[in-house]
Amino acid sequence: MIPALMRPGRPALALLLSMLFLVTACGSLPLFATDGPSRPGGSPVPGSAAPTPNPAPSQMPPTGDPEAGLFVPPDPLCPAPSAAVAAPRLIASVRGASVVMTVGSSSVTTCTTAGSTDVVAAKPTKPLRVVAGDAIRLTLTPGWRFLYWQDWGVTAATAGANVTPEGEMPEQPAVIDIPIPGKSGSSVVGVSVWAISADGGAVSGIEGTVLVQR
Repeated sequence: MIPALMRPGRPALALLLSMLFLVTACGSLPLFATDGPSRPGGSPVPGSAAPTPNPAPSQMPPTGDPEAGLFVPPDPLCPAPSAAVAAPRLIASVRGASVVMTVGSSSVTTCTTAGSTDVVAAKPTKPLRVVAGDAIRLTLTPGWRFLYWQDWGVTAATAGANVTPEGEMPEQPAVIDIPIPGKSGSSVVGVSVWAISADGGAVSGIEGTVLVQR
C-alpha cells in the first residue's frame, strides 16, 4: 500500500504516514535525560551512580572572625623570634578546676613568617562544672596576653557575674573572665581570641571550645 500512496496527487497523505511511522518508531525513547545509564523507557540501570546531593550547610556557630571588620590585630614587632612560635593554649578554669580548651582554627604571625591551621574543633569531652554566679576564667600559655575576645556559645550570662566585656582590650590582660551559659545542663562554650606575645614579636588568633555543665 505504501508504494501506491507515493503516486502523484497523493503527496500530502504519504508525508503524513511517513511522520506517523517516525513517531511510532521513536516513541520508546525517553523524553528527559536521566542521572546515569538507563534502560529503554528511561529507568536507571541498577548499580549506576546516583546523583550527589548538595552538602549540608555548616552547623558551626559564627566565629566572630576579627578580619571581617571586627578587629585588626597589631603587626608583630621586629626582629622575629629566633625559634618557631606555636599558638598559645587556652585554659578555662572555675573555682580551682581547670580544663585546656579544645582548639579549632589558629594562626601565628611574626615579623617574617605567617602560618595558620583551618580546622573544625573536635567536640570537647572533659566538662567544666559551674554553678549560678560563676564566671569562666581564661588564661593563656605563659608569655602571652589577650588583645581581643568574643564568644559564640553563651546565650545568656549569669546575673551578677563580674565578666570582661567582649571586644578589644588595649590593656592586654593576662586573664579574662567570661560568662557561663544562662541555662542548666551541658553547653559548649566557644571563644575567638587574639593574643600577643609578651615581647610583641608574635600575634596569634585562636578559636577554642569547652564543655560546661551547670
